[in-house]
Amino acid sequence: MEEWKYNIYVKGEEPEGLEPVDIIINTRRDLEILRLCLGDKVKFMAKDSKKNTTFRISAEADLKSLDWDYRKPEEAYSVIEKIQMPADIQSILSAKTETIPQKYVHKVNQGNVLISDAERMENVVYFKGFNCIDEIKSDHNADHLDGIKLFEAARQATLASFHVMGVTFEGVMALTASFVDYKKFVELDKPYYIQAIPACKPDGGAMYCAFAIIQDNLVNASGYFGAYTFRNRELYLNKRKQNRGA
Repeated sequence: MEEWKYNIYVKGEEPEGLEPVDIIINTRRDLEILRLCLGDKVKFMAKDSKKNTTFRISAEADLKSLDWDYRKPEEAYSVIEKIQMPADIQSILSAKTETIPQKYVHKVNQGNVLISDAERMENVVYFKGFNCIDEIKSDHNADHLDGIKLFEAARQATLASFHVMGVTFEGVMALTASFVDYKKFVELDKPYYIQAIPACKPDGGAMYCAFAIIQDNLVNASGYFGAYTFRNRELYLNKRKQNRGA
């Protein structure tokens, strides 16, 4: 896979002609989130090193000194549309014709899976989306992919990206929040892709995933899911009993 780097500029210091790999940020936290997402693929571009000292601290920080706020999906959501999907990853995904094993998206039947297996770049995970799913049947002749299918594809990408990043299959995930901004129709005759930024820990707890649905190199929809993962089913069932007042 070819090397892919992103140039980070503070707003107001960006060059006149921006390239797809150029990202404009407003805050130091934006830079920290991008570093958590992209690791050393981020190159901070400063005109004045003294003026941008606080930003440079984040750019030069060891990733071990940075961390997600697992209860603030808005942080990753604020940068996800700034990250250009690498062309080589899109090329690999476009050739995929099989869906990811159903256990990654917590389905019993393979026919209910809407995404391919994953391609990963640092802490950003990519999937190809599909149009047909057994459990959701359209009752109108739409010339675009149904919004409910896009929601389900993004939900499945959230679950799968957590597992790709190391969350075990023994845990039980419960969604706690969702947000979707539908921007434009996803056409049926062209491939679409899901870019996911999962913020999670293998041992469970609060976590989230920001996502963007991409077609023709444009973002058609974006949003995030919040979740809580119990380490095992026993802990989950105990919590359910408490909530029921048992």
